[in-house]
Amino acid sequence: MEEDPADRNARADRLRTALRKRGISKLYALAADLNVDQSTVSRWTTGGRMSLDHSVALALHLNLSLDWLILGRGQMEIDARSDDPAAAHPDRVRQLTPILAELPAEILEPLAALAQALHATRT
Repeated sequence: MEEDPADRNARADRLRTALRKRGISKLYALAADLNVDQSTVSRWTTGGRMSLDHSVALALHLNLSLDWLILGRGQMEIDARSDDPAAAHPDRVRQLTPILAELPAEILEPLAALAQALHATRT
């Protein structure tokens, strides 16, 4: 199913909001952290297509809700409760980001669904 350009533009707006709130103005540094080209990140901020694995890596790197980033649902911030592994171990999340980015879609998609289901049980 083809993604609606309006949905991509809305996602790009959310990404720009997140980058601004995180104080990230240099896309090349973000691109290097995510192991992608700067032009890729630039395309994401202007409504270009984004794969699920890149969406997950970006959400993890910026500590964003994946639902918020992709679909605009819920809050931007991940709940920073003390029992939240991402909040308790931000370095571990940064270590996992490039690993997740390398996973094939047939592994990453069920993993992302599992993570979302686990998150939903905690809220």
